Amino acid sequence: MNPHKTVVGDPLENNSNFGGFPYTVNGFTSNLQDLVTLSYFGAPASTSVNGEFTFQGESLTVCQNGS
Repeated sequence: MNPHKTVVGDPLENNSNFGGFPYTVNGFTSNLQDLVTLSYFGAPASTSVNGEFTFQGESLTVCQNGS
């Protein structure tokens, strides 16, 4: 794997919940990881629903957690 490629969940690993959010359906709970959208990487906001940077709507800026 190329060390310079970023996986869409990586930017959220520094969160207290590691980007995970529990969802319960029919009594079964899954912990799904929030993911960043293309806007996080600098694409126009129109590439994601409501211009969000993550599926959960976390407030981020372009490549905020990048190095």
